Amino acid sequence: MSGVATKTCVLCGCDCSGKPRIKNKRGQYARKACFERARAEKSETAAAGIAAAEAPTGPAFEDMSLADDALPADLLESIPDAAPVQSMGNPCPSCGHAVPADAVICVSCGHSMASGKAVKTKVGKAKRSKDDADEDNQTASRFPEALAPLSALGGAAVLGMIGAAIWAFLIVQFDLEKGIVAIAIGWLCGIGAQIGARDFQSPFTGLAAVVVAIVMIFTGKVIGVSFLLNDYIEQVQAEYAAMSPEDRQAEIHMWIADEIAVERIYDSPNEEPELEYLVESGQWPDDYPDDLQREAIQRWESMSAHEQEQFEADVFDLPNAGQRAYGIGYVVASALGPIDAIFFLFAVIWAYRVGSSDNLA
Repeated sequence: MSGVATKTCVLCGCDCSGKPRIKNKRGQYARKACFERARAEKSETAAAGIAAAEAPTGPAFEDMSLADDALPADLLESIPDAAPVQSMGNPCPSCGHAVPADAVICVSCGHSMASGKAVKTKVGKAKRSKDDADEDNQTASRFPEALAPLSALGGAAVLGMIGAAIWAFLIVQFDLEKGIVAIAIGWLCGIGAQIGARDFQSPFTGLAAVVVAIVMIFTGKVIGVSFLLNDYIEQVQAEYAAMSPEDRQAEIHMWIADEIAVERIYDSPNEEPELEYLVESGQWPDDYPDDLQREAIQRWESMSAHEQEQFEADVFDLPNAGQRAYGIGYVVASALGPIDAIFFLFAVIWAYRVGSSDNLA
């Protein structure tokens, strides 16, 4: 690319090669836009009363062509404060961009004018001040601190579930429902909250441990009682399945006969003393009068299929889903006596104390 001449505009200093331009007799170039602007400024100065030479009109250009037409010299000489045009020197032998004559390296491609080789450059990172680093650390620390209660909740839940599972196991295997286990669950929840919060323990993390401890204490209790109740139900159902249909029918008729006997006792307490014996230790059907047997059988046959099913479930203690839930709730509620309430309170205190501090006790 060496030896390629550039056409520099004497008005703005830009390369006007390939652009609409004009040329004067001295071989100077000017972009057509710069020339028109300079001529307009000269006209405005003349209209204001300032003596100035009339700007000659340059030759016409058709369709912004690139013809080298003459540029009047008096226009160039009359423009005040014309900025001197710096010579751009020769083009870079590597990339072709114009390079100042006194340049050592081409800023476009890094070519060295002295050695004729490209200079390798490396962009380095500016060193950060200690204040900037401290500010970044403070910004990063605010994020986990805001999430400390949530992370404490998660940590307490993990260890709390372990404690609940241990308590349920002790209830099922050893029928052990000691309150000290509830305190241990509260302590585990506090430890979990402390681990989850890391270095941001606060009253909020302690409250998170308390909430989880309450949930896990009841969860362990319910799971353990549910297993015990299921074992009892399975035992009853096994005994029911082992009975013959005749034995089941006889048992049902005896229950109905006992109900009728109790009704008669309440209606005529002094006239039916032998019925009290039947209710307490009578054997079906030998000890029951014929009329009582017939009435019991008639009452059973008068029931609908649904009523018979419900009565049979009551007779053989076959609980449905609602009775199961009631049984679990009843057992759990009955276990929360005054002594249990004291242990429960201690569990809550330990959960808050450990979860809101960095101590294990």
